[in-house]
Amino acid sequence: MATRDKIYLNNLQFYANHGLLAEETALGQRFNVDAVLAVDLAPAGQSDDMYDSVSYADVYTVIEDVVVHEAPAKLLERLAHKLAMRILGE
Repeated sequence: MATRDKIYLNNLQFYANHGLLAEETALGQRFNVDAVLAVDLAPAGQSDDMYDSVSYADVYTVIEDVVVHEAPAKLLERLAHKLAMRILGE
């Protein structure tokens, strides 16, 4: 069974217009995002090849795109779901 390592992306900060209240979507607010990626990093550790790992720069870009550029979500649960689907899908 493969080892499950973790890559942490902590306290990523974005300004966006998500929220249930009209003021939240009109004025916007700061969002702090934490992501934990559970992956097997043994192949990357052995090969020293980026193609055997996960680019957290790419994951950051996906998170930024969803939080800042996609249509606002009313609920944080919806935003989290969109983030998970995009990260896992890419």
